[in-house]
Amino acid sequence: MSSFFIAVDPDAPFVKGLTAEDSRLKGWAIDSDVLEPGGEKDIIFGLKGLLKPPDKAFLLGSVIKNQARILGADLLGRCHASAMLKDQYLIPKGWQQFTLLFPGIIWINEVGEKKMLCLFWHEPSAQWMRGFRGLEKKFSVGACRLVCELRR
Repeated sequence: MSSFFIAVDPDAPFVKGLTAEDSRLKGWAIDSDVLEPGGEKDIIFGLKGLLKPPDKAFLLGSVIKNQARILGADLLGRCHASAMLKDQYLIPKGWQQFTLLFPGIIWINEVGEKKMLCLFWHEPSAQWMRGFRGLEKKFSVGACRLVCELRR
């Protein structure tokens, strides 16, 4: 699986769609987020597959969040997704087949549902877009990947 390098600045403004001020997130709040304050950091992004139990094609988001912690892939959140969206031309083309998961940021919507941030390739507009999937919802094991930081 390919990887790519990008500079992430947790102090930079978030791209549209990743702030509570976004009209589509009105009434939402951040339950937890991984932030690394202190200026810009160079990161090499990679992907990790999900641990697939025998005879299961889907996993609940809460199970995926726990898997991410076990795999060490729960350390990337909103500032990382924002940097990827801002410089999305750097994201490898091969990643377009997956929904990219960021279990380091969890939002709570207006009715109390916890949601994981994800990025997905939107073919008609030929760009990456952000989305949210509920922790109580099923995720396709084959179609999702955890975004992680590759150590140098």
